[in-house]
Amino acid sequence: MAVRLVPVCKGVVAVSLCVGYSLAAHFAAASPTPGLPEAAVAVAPALTLALLLAWRSAHSLAGLALWLAACLVLYIASGWLVAHYRWVFLLQDAGLQVLLGLAFGRTLRNGQIPLVSQFSAMLSDPLPPAVARYTRRATWAWPLFFAGMATLSLLLFWLA
Repeated sequence: MAVRLVPVCKGVVAVSLCVGYSLAAHFAAASPTPGLPEAAVAVAPALTLALLLAWRSAHSLAGLALWLAACLVLYIASGWLVAHYRWVFLLQDAGLQVLLGLAFGRTLRNGQIPLVSQFSAMLSDPLPPAVARYTRRATWAWPLFFAGMATLSLLLFWLA
C-alpha cells in the first residue's frame, strides 16, 4: 500500500506546485505596484530549471557555480527586473511556444523522423505507410500551432 502511495504523493505535490505557481504568476502580473517578489515569481521557473539541469549535469560543480553567478547577476539587475518583470513573463510564454515549435519542426527535416511518428512508433513499430504519412502531416500542424500561439502572445502583450 505504501509503495503505491509514493507516486500519488509525488503527483499531488507536482500538481500543487503548478497550481501554486500559476496563482502566484497571476497575482504578480496583475499587481498594480510591482516589487521584488513579483520579479522573483517571473524568473523562478527559469532559475528552477537551470538549477535542476546544473544539479544533474556531469559537471554539476561548474553548473552550480554558473547558476549562482546567474543568481548574482539577477540580484544586481533586480532594479531593472522589477521595472520590467512583465517582459520576463512574455519571454517565458512566447519563448516556450517558439521552443516547442522548433522541437517539432526540426524533426521534419530530411533524414529525420517526425516527432509524432516517434511517439506513434512507441505504440506500434514499424508504422504502416498510411500512418507514417498521417503522423508526418500531424507533426507539421504542431510548429504552425506553436508559431500562432507565440504570435498571439506577442500581439496580446503589445495590445495590453
